[in-house]
Formats: sequence, C-alpha cells, structure tokens
Amino acid sequence: MYLKWLQQYNLLVFEEIDSTNNEAKRLIKSGALDRLVIWSKQQTDGRGRYGRNWSSQEGNLYMSVLLPVQCSLAKAAQLSFVMGLSVYDVISGLAKKQKIKLDINLKWPNDILISGMKIGGILLESLPEEDTGWVVLGLGLNVENTPDVENSTSLKDLGIKGNVGHALGMVMNKFDYYHNLWTIYGFSKIRQMWIKRAYKLGEVVTISDMKNRISGVFETIDKDGAMKIKLASGEKYSMSTGEIFFG
Repeated sequence: MYLKWLQQYNLLVFEEIDSTNNEAKRLIKSGALDRLVIWSKQQTDGRGRYGRNWSSQEGNLYMSVLLPVQCSLAKAAQLSFVMGLSVYDVISGLAKKQKIKLDINLKWPNDILISGMKIGGILLESLPEEDTGWVVLGLGLNVENTPDVENSTSLKDLGIKGNVGHALGMVMNKFDYYHNLWTIYGFSKIRQMWIKRAYKLGEVVTISDMKNRISGVFETIDKDGAMKIKLASGEKYSMSTGEIFFG
C-alpha cells in the first residue's frame, strides 16, 4: 500500500549522514541526477531554515526529495506547501485511525504544528548558481522522539503509534498525489487546501525577513504562496519569504 511512490522515485538509505539535503545537493553537483528520496536514520549536521540546527537523533524521520522542476525557482517554492499538505494528511489519518483528536495546523511557510507545538519542518533548497533545474525538498518529522527544543512534540508523545519507515512511505504516497495535482492544475487547488489548514489565519502576526518586522492581520496567501497581511492602517502587505510570529 505504501510502496506505490517507489515506481516514481529511487530510495537511498543511510544509517547516518551529515544532512540528507546536503547529500542531495552533492548529487546535483556530481551530475548523478534522478528522482530520489534520501533517508537517513540520523543526521550529524541537520538544519532548518536560516542554517538553524535541527536536532537529529535516531527515531525521527529525516528525508529529502530530489526533484526536477521545469519552472522558476520562485514557483518551485510552492512545493513546500505541497509537502506540508502531505504531512498534514499523514498525521490526520493516523490520528483518526487511532481515535486521537489533534489540532493540526500548517504554519506559513514551512512548519507543521500540533496545538501550536512544532512536530515537523520543511526546507526547500536549490543550487541556482548551477542552473540545474533540480530542487531539494527536505523534511524533518518527530516520530518517536521530541527534541529538547521549546514548543516541540512528537507522534509518540501525542499517543500515536507508528515507526519511521511507515511514516516515510505514507508521506511519500501523499506527496506523490499532491505533487501530481500541483503539476497538472498549478498552485490554485493546493493553495485552497493549505489555507483551510493555516495556523492563526485571521489573527495578528509579525512577519520578519531578517531585515524588517511588520505586524498585521494574516488574511491569506496569494496565488504565488506569499503571505498577505492587513496593517493597522488598512494597507495590504505581502511577503514571499520570511518567518512569522504570533502575538
């Protein structure tokens, strides 16, 4: 049931590696390109956005998808939303099957939250200087261990039974489905579904792009995936990359 995606991707498995995203980028540079899923049981140099450390002990899911893209890198960034929906569906399905109620949300642009606590994160990278037409979509998902990081959780802590290999298969089956949807119909359907699951939609947020911080009401994401907020002055503002905080 969970092996259908293997018809589309080759799987590389490591006991330990610095970072699955790093390995994917090394493969791009070497020219050994194929649709790949890179999975490691541990990472010695796992990281999130802005180079932040990502705790990577054994028991959680660390994977990267190496994908060809025939669009601009700006549009390819929409794949973060595709992966977010995939993980949401997996957690939701497991919780429903095990009769556990969870408050699952997707935090713009790349986090998966349960009751406001982070359970997973997505990191999309490319090598624009290489102009390769390939992107790397990394995912970290807390399955059996909760990192020693504030406001974090794991499937196990939430009472959900599962293992890393099982989670990988389910995530990739869902990703294969949503990726096909995105490829055929564009971002519109993905956007509609993502907005329904958005964290703190309609509430006040502060957006930071590491240079500026602007606060306003989170209204929606636009047709390209940029966050749109309404400032106190009534002016509309959008940001395509950055980080949000909630007050």
